[in-house]
Amino acid sequence: MKVEHPLAHPADESLKKLARATGSKRLGALNASLLMGERSALLKLPRPLGGKSCSNASRLLSCNDGCMAVSLPRGSDWELLPAWLEADQVGCWLEIQECLQNQPLEPMLDRGRLLGLAVAEASAAPSTVSLEPPNDVARAQARRHRPLVVDLSALWAGPLCAQLLKIAGAEVIKVESTTRPDGARHGHQGFYGVLNQGKRCVALNFDDAEGRRILHRLLEKADIVIESSRPRALNQLGVYPRELVERRAGLIWVSITGYGREEPEANWIAFGDDAGAAAGLSYLMREATGHYEFAGDAIADPVTGIEAAWRAWQAWLNKESDLISLSMKDVVAWNLSRIGEASRLVEMFAKWWWRQPTKVAERPITEKVEPLAASTASVIRELNLC
Repeated sequence: MKVEHPLAHPADESLKKLARATGSKRLGALNASLLMGERSALLKLPRPLGGKSCSNASRLLSCNDGCMAVSLPRGSDWELLPAWLEADQVGCWLEIQECLQNQPLEPMLDRGRLLGLAVAEASAAPSTVSLEPPNDVARAQARRHRPLVVDLSALWAGPLCAQLLKIAGAEVIKVESTTRPDGARHGHQGFYGVLNQGKRCVALNFDDAEGRRILHRLLEKADIVIESSRPRALNQLGVYPRELVERRAGLIWVSITGYGREEPEANWIAFGDDAGAAAGLSYLMREATGHYEFAGDAIADPVTGIEAAWRAWQAWLNKESDLISLSMKDVVAWNLSRIGEASRLVEMFAKWWWRQPTKVAERPITEKVEPLAASTASVIRELNLC
């Protein structure tokens, strides 16, 4: 018998609210289980097991006083390991575990974060998080035009948010750096295509004054902006979201981070697997199975993408200027609190874990997937950004 992921139910509630608010039949045909499992289905990834993530880019590793989630998806992450672990050479996960097993958890977390590594405590129980919901759909005022969405995000959560808004009827412009485009472009093309089909793609040189000027003019045209950068990265471009929201009536700015926009968490790196562990998922898995595990494939990404899309559209309908700040850790923790008490959570995760694997349907690519910079010239001309 199929047993859905425990987080599918609260995520589905947000997805259904988005479908009702937009009147989109295409959104109504989607479900959270599909969105949460489509990457592993497309890439034919194994289920997480033995403290390994589905993608094998993250592991759950033991320190002498707890468990740590470590994500190393980039080659540059591996180059930082000798400095983090104070070892001459570290070339595999076994060597990382050997270095960590006698070390205290908190100092290793602090050092890893300072170096820019995605590390998180995985042995803490879920904390109570309350995210204030947006105004009710019934109070929303009708809009007469399609929102213009500028998607500055990368990888999964932000692009999924933008794709759901695209399905809802928005016009989406994906904006990337010419020198550092969305890293997902170099990954599985089917998964990248599912998330980015139908978006117009603009690439700008952010190291150049003209590129930054065009970016600023584009942001002035946007109804909704989606980004997944650390605040200081935007500040270096002269982009200050709170100032823009306060100055421009009706602008919705969606900021997706690992841990929020406040110091020191604003500078912490996170990916979907370690952010989920930080929210308490690996603790629940240990209670449910007897050992620490990842609960799904980078599960914090799709759950946050769904939540962000619903909140962004609702704010736009209500003509509210708003900076919507969502941390992946908090979204997962909030959804857990929506399910029920700890004992119920453990029971649900145990049932889910021991289920027989079920095949997840794959969404088709029905619209054009543009290459990098394909629409740069036309968008600049049409929106008069010169």
